[in-house]
Amino acid sequence: MILGLALLIGRGFRATSTPTNFERVLARSLRNFAIPRRERIAKNPVAGNPESLQRGRQEFLERCSVCHGIDGSGMTDMGLNLYPRVPDLRAPASQKLSDGELHYIIENGVSLTGMPAWRNAQRESSAAIWNLVVFLRSLRPLTQEELAQAASTESSAHYAGSPACEKCHAQI
Repeated sequence: MILGLALLIGRGFRATSTPTNFERVLARSLRNFAIPRRERIAKNPVAGNPESLQRGRQEFLERCSVCHGIDGSGMTDMGLNLYPRVPDLRAPASQKLSDGELHYIIENGVSLTGMPAWRNAQRESSAAIWNLVVFLRSLRPLTQEELAQAASTESSAHYAGSPACEKCHAQI
């Protein structure tokens, strides 16, 4: 215990630190343990609905992409500077979560991370969250062609908002 405290104090408390493997496994295990069984086994009532996919995509782009990126990778200024890091939603660790687990995480947030509780904070309906789950299931790593297209689009994009907000929001 004393050795652990000495290492923690020597390393310091800062969001720019990279979590250790032990911290990642422990955090994920605690998060998964905290999800009630009835939520883990919940089935998505809108799964397979093309309208839900489109609605979920729109919600994701409006509310989630600033941290998770438009591709779900988490490789954004915000996502890379949170502690723990924003997970790659395309990765097997994220995709193996059940629909009910994803819904619960979105609805209730995750303590001690940057993940907000969307139901409480934004008064989201459960249907909107289920739509997000449908969209999350569609995420996958991009092909080389898609990456090239995204880079081209990003290089030609420009911020069109208020100059006072540009400093923080130009990345959007």
